[in-house]
Amino acid sequence: MWNRSPDRPKLMNLVERGAKFELDLCTAVMRSEVVVICVSTYANIKESFSPILPPEQPTCVINLTTGTSQQARDMETWLKSNGVQRYFDGAIMVTPELVGTEHSSMYLSGESAAAFSEVQGVLKPLGKAHYVAEDSGAASLWDVAALAAMNGMLTGGIVALNLLKRQRPDRGTEKAPATEPPMRQIVLPLLSTFVTHLADIARALDEEDWDENFGNSVSMQLKGLGTIMDTLREERVSTEGLELFQRLMQQTLKEKGEGAGLAVMGTYLLED
Repeated sequence: MWNRSPDRPKLMNLVERGAKFELDLCTAVMRSEVVVICVSTYANIKESFSPILPPEQPTCVINLTTGTSQQARDMETWLKSNGVQRYFDGAIMVTPELVGTEHSSMYLSGESAAAFSEVQGVLKPLGKAHYVAEDSGAASLWDVAALAAMNGMLTGGIVALNLLKRQRPDRGTEKAPATEPPMRQIVLPLLSTFVTHLADIARALDEEDWDENFGNSVSMQLKGLGTIMDTLREERVSTEGLELFQRLMQQTLKEKGEGAGLAVMGTYLLED
């Protein structure tokens, strides 16, 4: 085990539990066939390892540093050009405080499932490790896709909160109605019911079944969204957070017809 801040109390706790700590990175790498890396940025990896690679290259590197899919692929190329034989790139799906607990999970990609099974045990103290694909950038893609969906949901949620602030007070009071009750009673139940539908849309996307609308065609959904947009404008709430979704549905209606589903929208943001 090596860390750029050797005086951190948590490191001593790990040593007390049996970990071996090395002050020198070169020594730590030399004594390990499998090296697990987790630093702030991919640039930090090159900064730390450039002085020692080669000749002190490990057989296998498992990189858990947060980054983009292209950074993962570039790191694989760089490490292998410096003698590393196998490279896996991963994404930890919990906050640092939860690493090593029963709630901790991570997704990794690169090489092959068989090759990963040989080193998977190294990660067991950190949490559950799941292999996803041979593309070393896949785990980062999965991670960012999940975060993008989460942020999209939060965007809609923030629009909803702003709209709820427009509710008028009850008679005899000037206090604005609370936003928490409708969020808990209506918004969250609706979201929890609908969110699993995304996987159905993904299946239609994979099959390029643009007519699969699951009983709710794009023309119907556009009418519903139109009501939402009208309400936002009437209540003087910005429609900006939903305008991209509206444009994508309008494009779907134009190109695939009134009965189409939403799956084709999974291709509309791809750039050449």
